[in-house]
Amino acid sequence: MPDALGKVKRRALHEDVMVRLAAYLREGKLKPGDRLPPERELAGRMHVSRATIREALRVMQLQSLIVSRHGAGTFIAEGKAASLAQAVTQFALHDIFEARRLLDPSMAALAARRATPKDIAKLKSILKEQEENMQRGEDGGASDMRFHSAIAEATHNRALIRLAQVLTEIFSPSRDAVLQSGERAKNSVLFHKRILKSIEAHSPEEARRAMAEHVKSVDRELMGKDISEFGGPTSLRMKDAVS
Repeated sequence: MPDALGKVKRRALHEDVMVRLAAYLREGKLKPGDRLPPERELAGRMHVSRATIREALRVMQLQSLIVSRHGAGTFIAEGKAASLAQAVTQFALHDIFEARRLLDPSMAALAARRATPKDIAKLKSILKEQEENMQRGEDGGASDMRFHSAIAEATHNRALIRLAQVLTEIFSPSRDAVLQSGERAKNSVLFHKRILKSIEAHSPEEARRAMAEHVKSVDRELMGKDISEFGGPTSLRMKDAVS
């Protein structure tokens, strides 16, 4: 396993570790059948506690995504790397995406009702920066997060702003690890343009619809086409991941 394992940012939750491991599977840094480093070494590389690593591995083992062999160590399950990565990510991020499906469209609709010229100007500035980052092939994750935060601010509802901040804190390591592919960045800009147009036109229902489709598109790309809208993370069967 390479030394390129990165530091888990902000909240050192076991879900973050799972998302990192999923990213390494996608990138080929980990492959099906590979032996994972010992807990102590893995914790040191990811800058988290051994308890956090242990919990991530426990969840993955329960879902047959890793295999523990007595006297030999812990191994990534055999199967297709992409399917394994999708399964790991699905279990780690399901609750976050469920919350976003519920919250984000309503915030966009409220922003369309309440956004001031100053709010709209801020959204335009952030979107311009995100588009420039994409054109240069740079990571647009920071501007992506600021855009969604600015929508929350445009609701002028302090409780919603705080809820959005909490979701951003939880979601940011995952976004950094797996969401900012070139195609994902392009889709993000296109959806953001549509959402901003709706907010600027003060069209709540169109803003709600555009945001719902945006979150659903990310959900589908990350979790897989068959994930149920409000069901548990069981739509991707483990036999598909390890077959």
